[in-house]
Amino acid sequence: MNIHQILPNFAYGDAIGVDTLALKKILRSLGYNSNIYADIIHPKLQNEAIKRRYHKDQSDSKNLLIYHFSVGSEITEYVMSVPDRLIIIFHNITPANWFFGNSPHMTEVTAEGMDELIQLKDRCMVAWADSEYNASILREAGYDKVHVLPIIVEFSRLKIKADTVFKQQWSSPFFTWTFVGRLSPNKRHQDIIRAFAWYKQYLNPRSRLLLIGENRNCWRYTYSMTQLVKSYSIEDVVFSGSINDSELAAAYNLTDVFICMSEHEGFCVPL
Repeated sequence: MNIHQILPNFAYGDAIGVDTLALKKILRSLGYNSNIYADIIHPKLQNEAIKRRYHKDQSDSKNLLIYHFSVGSEITEYVMSVPDRLIIIFHNITPANWFFGNSPHMTEVTAEGMDELIQLKDRCMVAWADSEYNASILREAGYDKVHVLPIIVEFSRLKIKADTVFKQQWSSPFFTWTFVGRLSPNKRHQDIIRAFAWYKQYLNPRSRLLLIGENRNCWRYTYSMTQLVKSYSIEDVVFSGSINDSELAAAYNLTDVFICMSEHEGFCVPL
């Protein structure tokens, strides 16, 4: 029996991508033939995954196929058609209303995701959720075989050597606020920026804010956040974009306060 994993987008540094890769390591350590299949594979992960179109050759009713589910995608139609025994890992679907006016693409795929989640109910043999909150959504959708399988947190990622260049670049005596999370409306960067602007103006002018995370199909939101910073006329707000693990370790070394104002989380990995 082989145990393979499948997902639409195998992203670098993303919570789902990290969980998928960690699970592959565990499955292989247990002696299973286990691959990751995805439609989109980040360049840094090319050696860790295979394009989804090649899974068809591995498909068999004796195999298990684990589907990491978080948005609507063509993967759903595909897993409905193959003979493999199916398990879904539900990572939550950010409600579509968060993306209205910010990302037509994300509005579409999140809305479709809820419909597809219901379609999968009778196809999968069991459903795993990476938090009790996510499990409650599955039960509300009519799933009866639901288990909580927490996100695999590899603490070794936090013990790697901090990137010296990153640390030197951002090293300063300033008191540092940090948030780690993609630029997405549900993360409420605007609340962090407003709180920081007040803090910097009235309490500690020698402070700065590091906003770490990539923009994923939310360009309007990202632009509005940069404009918000300008409207407050505050300096020392850094949008770093996506960074690697050693750079993240350096950022945490420099951090005095981690702040999270997110209003919707399936499972907040940074915390």
